[in-house]
Amino acid sequence: MGFTTRKSILLRVCSGDEISWEQFYETYRPLVWLRGGDFDLTFSEREELLQQVMLAFFKQSKRFVYSPKKGRFRDYMRTIISHQALRIKKQRNKEHLLIEDKSMNDVPDDNLVIDDAWDIEWKSLVLSQALLELRQRLGNITYQAFDMYALQGGAPSQVAEFLDISVNNVYVAKNRAIKQLQKIIKEIDLVGE
Repeated sequence: MGFTTRKSILLRVCSGDEISWEQFYETYRPLVWLRGGDFDLTFSEREELLQQVMLAFFKQSKRFVYSPKKGRFRDYMRTIISHQALRIKKQRNKEHLLIEDKSMNDVPDDNLVIDDAWDIEWKSLVLSQALLELRQRLGNITYQAFDMYALQGGAPSQVAEFLDISVNNVYVAKNRAIKQLQKIIKEIDLVGE
């Protein structure tokens, strides 16, 4: 399912719909996992982070109401993920202090670096969801032409020959796909605004 229904998925998640919870989990799992890497969490700590983030959102879901006036959903998710990641790092450091005299020097102090990483990860998530939605919206040949030419960097003449279309149709497919992709990204990022 495309990301364009994200507002309605948030509403269904908040009402307790199990299928929407699965969609929510599958959508945000890669982002939580990547964010855990920003905090240098181990594999098992990232697993714990994922569970803690989903649990925190689940606990708030009955009271959660998405309102763009209050802020962007992506900022809300970033806050939940960051708090949980720092809690896990703090717990790790407490355990290490028992073994050796170690402070929390490995907690990232440079919030700008972490925020930049968050923005990159969010944009990557939006793009991957947008490309999935684009594939559903466009015809098979149009999407293949766009993919082979614009995304994979194939020569227009080779793409045209492979797909048995004209070179002009390759350019038209790319332009059509880019316009649709921009529209989809705008729709997706409304939740993140």
